[in-house]
Amino acid sequence: MATLERPEFETDAQKRIYQYVERHGTAARHTVREVVSLPPDRFREQLAELTTKGYLEEDGGTVRLEHPPGAPRRLRGTDRRDP
Repeated sequence: MATLERPEFETDAQKRIYQYVERHGTAARHTVREVVSLPPDRFREQLAELTTKGYLEEDGGTVRLEHPPGAPRRLRGTDRRDP
């Protein structure tokens, strides 16, 4: 039985950003920033860290979970697929 990995956050801001996106599935970048009440520079830093860790992805101003809970996960940099 597989267990779901929960993200680990370095800051409360990262946790708030992730939880907002997790609750809403996808969210406009500007909406997330307004809801979590962070200055633009700080928000960019925190979002960049979350995307670097592979928790979130951003495309065209839309932020979403990179790997929704329960979805099959493939390790980055590998092309191995389980049969």
